[in-house]
Amino acid sequence: MKKRKNRKNGKSITLTQVCQQLKQAVESKDSLAGIVDSLKILSMLSVCKMTNCIDALKRQNNRGEDDEILKKLKTIQSCLVQAGFKKHGINQTRPGQKVTEYTVFLGGNGYDLTMQSVHFWRQINGNNAYEIVSRQAQNFINSNISPVIKTIEDMGANAKSIAVAI
Repeated sequence: MKKRKNRKNGKSITLTQVCQQLKQAVESKDSLAGIVDSLKILSMLSVCKMTNCIDALKRQNNRGEDDEILKKLKTIQSCLVQAGFKKHGINQTRPGQKVTEYTVFLGGNGYDLTMQSVHFWRQINGNNAYEIVSRQAQNFINSNISPVIKTIEDMGANAKSIAVAI
């Protein structure tokens, strides 16, 4: 496979680099830091940038040789949609807005807690509510971030040759 880069202003990140950074984020013992850091990394990819990457690869996909890679990129894109911005969801950043502990929210009706920022939950560390949102953050990582890592790992060497403009 030829090296394929989707560059804008010369700055890009390979999927292998994304995977390495995500692994570091999710291995944090603090799941609240892990969720914020993971969402920061995923925000570099964004659904729009992944769509551009997929479209560029489709144009170059002669005889279907890259069909499996395209399938994996679409899986990553689907995970980004799930982890992406939702007005009243966990990731409340707008496109282009920086992900911080003030823009990532945990709690909500399913947890019998009010939806509050990670920054808020850090202030009450040590009580039952903090433990609940820590589990919620870990569940989010397991459901939305770990599949991205696994998909990129499954791409093997191809992940090194695919870069997304940042």
